[in-house]
Amino acid sequence: MDTFSNSDAFCVVYINGIEIGRTEVVYDSQTPRFTTQFQIDYFFEEKQDVLIVCYDEDKKGSADLRHHELQGEIRCSMAELMCADGTSVTKQITKRGRDGNHGSLTLHAEEMQMCSEHVSFQISGKKLVNKDG
Repeated sequence: MDTFSNSDAFCVVYINGIEIGRTEVVYDSQTPRFTTQFQIDYFFEEKQDVLIVCYDEDKKGSADLRHHELQGEIRCSMAELMCADGTSVTKQITKRGRDGNHGSLTLHAEEMQMCSEHVSFQISGKKLVNKDG
């Protein structure tokens, strides 16, 4: 856990329970703007659940999520995201067993020019937990 700094945030993205990728780590920020884009197949007729889990990096460079502090998660469906105004959704981060404001994540999606079945989306955070204590 960071004792003397803000969050060193990164997110793990899951579609239907399968990890599809991770963002880069944004160091020392409560309002990270992740540059990593995720390209996924979007099937209008199928339910596709999106889970974004946000972590604070504690062991630099470790791919093992047990080495990092869980900040919380958001859930939505691809249909909810694609049908949202401006194809953007902002959700409050929830953390099991803890009440309170853990910040929010915003997802922004856009259909790929070449095929409407492919979607690219990005993530940004706001008011993530201050790790200063």
